[in-house]
Parts: sequence; C-alpha cells; structure tokens
Amino acid sequence: MNIVKIFEGLSIYEFQAQFKDDKSWTDLLVSLEWEDGDSRRCSDYTNYCATKIYGERRCCSCKNPESATAHTLFHKLKFPIHKAFMMLYLISTT
Repeated sequence: MNIVKIFEGLSIYEFQAQFKDDKSWTDLLVSLEWEDGDSRRCSDYTNYCATKIYGERRCCSCKNPESATAHTLFHKLKFPIHKAFMMLYLISTT
C-alpha cells in the first residue's frame, strides 16, 4: 500500500486526531509490514512470538527479531515517528 494514499482527503485536523501518538503509527506500520504474514529476514517465517518492544516480532524458527520499521524509510529513526509522518503529510499534501 502506498503510504501517501492514507493521507488523501484528510485535513490537518483530521490527520492529527486520527494519528495522535507513536502507538497509532506503529499499529499502522505493523498492519502494513506484516499484512501477508511474511518476514523479509527469514524464509522459514511461519510463526512469530511477541517481544517486549512494541511493534517488534521474533521469528520462532530463527529467533531473530524484526521491527515494523525495518527495511522502511523509518528504520533507525532518531526522533518520534509521529513527527516523521507529519513531515510526510505536509510534503505530500502541498
């Protein structure tokens, strides 16, 4: 899914009300990243275990963790993810 399509038809106020914190953005990334249930890291990814970090899964086969932000524009982001999405919103709607 194209992340910019999420912003279509949203005013700045609707955008801020719908996505007000990092948890709401992490939920969106989790649903987009693992919508088909596959992992990009492990080819034998059939089952996953939750970790203590929100938005991260651990493959039960290879035991490697994978974050919802891995292999995305938001990988190793140094500031809150909601600020990054606000910048994307402002860029894509102007």
